[in-house]
Amino acid sequence: MKSEKRASTFFVFIHLIVIFIFASCLSGRTTKESDSVVYIPNPVTKATPRQIMEGLGVEFLVPLNATDISYSIIADKIAQMSFIWINARCCARIQSTSQLEDISGMYYEWNKEEPCRIGWCDGVVKLLDKENSDESTGVCLWYDAAPGLMYSLSMEGNANVDNLTNLAQQIYKTTQKEVP
Repeated sequence: MKSEKRASTFFVFIHLIVIFIFASCLSGRTTKESDSVVYIPNPVTKATPRQIMEGLGVEFLVPLNATDISYSIIADKIAQMSFIWINARCCARIQSTSQLEDISGMYYEWNKEEPCRIGWCDGVVKLLDKENSDESTGVCLWYDAAPGLMYSLSMEGNANVDNLTNLAQQIYKTTQKEVP
């Protein structure tokens, strides 16, 4: 009888240990209600042209025939204007910086690069896909050294050197008196 009592006590003891181990494992878990989720803040915030001017001191000129225009500020340092122009999705950006750099967010291996001039500024047009194609993609980058502003204009669809430079001329607000 003592051996049966010992066996049942041992059996209960083993069960308690298993329950204790199981409970210990669960104690590190959290329920849906108590999950603490860490969110990374979205660096893009909607803005108005006035907020861009007041916050960053820059402004875009709206191109002729632009539709669906929206404005935003990226990471409190890049002004952005997105719009549709002749069935092409476009995005213009301006950032205060001390040198020419690509702020377009378009990370492609471009198959054509051509120098251009926007106002007083030297720049470059980069193209991907077939020029003059509805699916062509491109970017125009230029730097205005006088105020220290970097500009980019990207176009998805109908991108070619003429469209990008003509549109860039419409968006760019020169700080100099005369444009050559």
